[in-house]
Amino acid sequence: MLKEVGIETDLEVMEYGSYRKKLMIEGAYDIGMTTGGTVGPDPVIVERFFTTWGIHHPPLTYTNFARYSNSRVDELFKKGAEIPDIEKRKEYYYEVQDIIMEESWVEDVPKA
Repeated sequence: MLKEVGIETDLEVMEYGSYRKKLMIEGAYDIGMTTGGTVGPDPVIVERFFTTWGIHHPPLTYTNFARYSNSRVDELFKKGAEIPDIEKRKEYYYEVQDIIMEESWVEDVPKA
């Protein structure tokens, strides 16, 4: 699919320990993908992937190894985690989704 939009790739398949070290700890990649794993049903679980906090906590794995940082997203995750009412929490997490989608969208690629 990447080739269809003009992106050439050189795939490197590696065992998990090497992948973890190269991508999650060293940050030595242009793009990475893994299979498996789960994040569960509560959005606060994915906070570590998208908050500035997650950048500054190596060598923990499954944190923000993409180095994404947005102070509003940080604030929304914090507020969402503090509210027990799931319906009220949705407002914060929906805004997080909107911000991340907007900031990561590549022009000239049709939206699904």
